[in-house]
Amino acid sequence: MSGGVTERVDLAIEAYHDGTLDDVGAALLVNALRSEQATQVRERLAMGGLLGQVFTADDAVVRSVCERIDGERTATAVVRAVRGSLASTTRRQRRRMSVAWLPRVAVAVLLLLTIGGGWWLSAREQPLPRECRLEASAPQVVIRHGREVTVRSGEHLAAGDQLRANATTTLVWADGSQLILDAGSRLDLSRPTLGPGCRLDQGRLTAEIAPQRMGLPFSIATSETRIDVLGTRFNVQAQAQRTEVELHEGAVRLTRQRDARVLMLRPGDAVVVAADQEFVIRTAPGPSPEPAWKPLFSAQGLMGWVQQHGRWSNDQGIIRGAGAQGGKARLIGNHPYGDLELRGRLRITGVAYAELQVGDYNWFVEVPAKGAEWVAVEVRQRGSDLTITADGTKLPLQAGAGVAMRTGPLAFYVMPGGTLEISDAQIRIPAK
Repeated sequence: MSGGVTERVDLAIEAYHDGTLDDVGAALLVNALRSEQATQVRERLAMGGLLGQVFTADDAVVRSVCERIDGERTATAVVRAVRGSLASTTRRQRRRMSVAWLPRVAVAVLLLLTIGGGWWLSAREQPLPRECRLEASAPQVVIRHGREVTVRSGEHLAAGDQLRANATTTLVWADGSQLILDAGSRLDLSRPTLGPGCRLDQGRLTAEIAPQRMGLPFSIATSETRIDVLGTRFNVQAQAQRTEVELHEGAVRLTRQRDARVLMLRPGDAVVVAADQEFVIRTAPGPSPEPAWKPLFSAQGLMGWVQQHGRWSNDQGIIRGAGAQGGKARLIGNHPYGDLELRGRLRITGVAYAELQVGDYNWFVEVPAKGAEWVAVEVRQRGSDLTITADGTKLPLQAGAGVAMRTGPLAFYVMPGGTLEISDAQIRIPAK
């Protein structure tokens, strides 16, 4: 076997031991157990070659055998007897074995395991391997072993769990990979391939996948397609016989289920997989571009502003104001703003602070002076949310009129005896 195949077989053996072996991993083990290195593989399986004698490439009992053998750590005397019997049979038949005999061995294994009915029922109750952690605002109900189980935020989901999200829900894997599910989505944590992954039966999810091991992508299956990811960010929406994929970062491989046709997606690509749609890459509708920043003040003069108190000037783009004869100074704009973003620098001398006022003195903050140094100020207003920071520190809002956020002009104010300078002030109105 080549190095790459050996690594995947090693992972399949590990999956067998922890109970997460899927059909893909089983097929790998089948091929490995028929190769020239079958002896080493059997030794690693630690079951005396049981799987090597029972598996066939298209054997429908593969998953059932694996699930039952997964309970070997708590096996009863009946199961230990089964294992011993199978091991002795393996030694006798190691060199030659009729293909026609294999189904009978598989049936015998299932029959003997079923005889130990009490063990099988108890083994089904054993904790399954952890798959991912659930983060949600409310407890979620999952189907586990055919029964409903309540899982709370911070607890883990197991391989094979079926989640019906009743709220926006985030699933977090150990490597940091995340799936964010919209409310109403249905997800099955059965792996589509040997690597991590799940199946989206219905709904919409946003995926942020951490870098994966080469050859072992994170896979998300739907009824129409399978998405293999080595690390990227994308959206998937699944409906009956229709899947939509939009890629934002990285690259993914998309395989259509019905004919195994493959498309490679790049950032900005979108694909619809459905019987009535051509299977081609389209450009995904991107987010609305951010509006451009514009200067708050004109290059010269104070057009659009009123010197309500004190004296103000525009000296090569730096706005400077001070009170006449030691009095206060206030500069107020003519333009009313609602939602806005503002950034710039203030320098305050002679007093401890200056005020930045929003909504015609509806709310204001006191920007602290730093001597001869400039203070970076940012303002963000969205509806009823107003945030103002100075050098990255959030400033407490103080009430002027103190009513709900309203449209109004901006204003700058400095106490008597102080000087206020404004530089590099820019503003933009966020897109609706």
